[in-house]
Amino acid sequence: MASVGLKVKDQRIETLRAIAIIFVVGSHLINDQQMNSASSFYNYLDQAVRHIRLPLFTVISGYLYGLRPVESGKLISFLKGKARRIVIPLFVVSSLEFICSSLLPGVNHPENIGNLWKVLVFPYEHYWFLQVIFLIFVTMGILEVTGILKRNAGLLVTFILSVFLYLFYQDFGLNLSLFSIGTVTYLFPYFLVGYMISNRAEMLKQIVKTRLLVLLLILGVVLQQCDWFFDLPYSTAKRTVVGLLIGVCSSALLLRHRFKVSVLSSIGSFAYAIYLFQGFGTTIGRRLAEYLPIDSAHLYFPFVIVIAVIFGIVVELVVVRVKLLRTVLLGLK
Repeated sequence: MASVGLKVKDQRIETLRAIAIIFVVGSHLINDQQMNSASSFYNYLDQAVRHIRLPLFTVISGYLYGLRPVESGKLISFLKGKARRIVIPLFVVSSLEFICSSLLPGVNHPENIGNLWKVLVFPYEHYWFLQVIFLIFVTMGILEVTGILKRNAGLLVTFILSVFLYLFYQDFGLNLSLFSIGTVTYLFPYFLVGYMISNRAEMLKQIVKTRLLVLLLILGVVLQQCDWFFDLPYSTAKRTVVGLLIGVCSSALLLRHRFKVSVLSSIGSFAYAIYLFQGFGTTIGRRLAEYLPIDSAHLYFPFVIVIAVIFGIVVELVVVRVKLLRTVLLGLK
C-alpha cells in the first residue's frame, strides 16, 4: 500500500488498489447489526475474497518496490523515508482513533484511555498492516544491500523460506504480537511475489505461464468452495496452502493483466488515506445510515463503503495543503 514515490502513477495499478481498498473496507462491515438480514450472503462474499484483499495490497507494494529497490549505501535514508511515510501516520492516526473511542459518547465498545500506549507497540484495529509492511520494508532493505536478492538462487531460497514460515510459523514460536512481528510471515511471501513480478519479469514469464496461474487459481477456488459448502476435512483459511495458492495466483494474474477503470484509478490514488482513516469514515457512514431510510443490508453495505472512501479522499485533499498535517497524517514531505 505504501507507495515508493514514483512520479508517474500507473493508473492500472491504482485501479487494483481501489479494488483492494473496497474489499478491505467492506470486510469491516460484515458483522454490523444492519447486515444481519443478509449475513450469510455477505459472509460468503467476505470469505471468497479474504485471500485477495490484503495479499493484493502487499503484492502491489512488492511490485512497486521491485521497480526501485534500495541501492547500496542508501539503506538508512530508505528506512527513514519509510518511517516517515508509514510509522508516523501509523502512530498518529491510530492514537487519534483510540482516543476518540475512549472519550467520545455513543461508542459501542469504548477503549480505556490508559491503554493508549499499547496502540504504539501492539496490533490495533486495521493498523497492524502498516506495522507489518514497515517491517517487511526493513527486511527487504537488509536483504537487498547484503546482495542476497540480487542472485536468483538467493531470491528463490528466500521465497521458499517465506512460504515455509507462512505455513509453520507457530511451530517456531513466531506468533509474536509485539508490533505485529508474527504477522510478517503471513504477508512476506506476497511481497516477494510482487517484487519478483517487477524485478524478475522476464524470468517469471518464461517459468510461470498465465495458463498455469489460471489453472492453479481455479484449483484453489474449487477447493475453497468445496470446503465452504461441504465442510471437507481440510482448511482453506489463512496460513494454508489453498489460501496462499489463491492469493498468489489471483494477485499475479491481476498484475500481469492489469487494466484501467477511470473511476477506480481515481479512488486508488487515495488508497493510503482511505486505509488510514477508514475507521473514522465507516463510523460516519454508520451514523448517517441511522438517520436515513436505509433498512436493507444491500443498501447499507455500499452506502457506508462510499462514505468511507469519500472521507479518506477529502482528508487527503485537505491535509496536503498544510505541511505539518501532511507529514503527521499522511507521511508526506
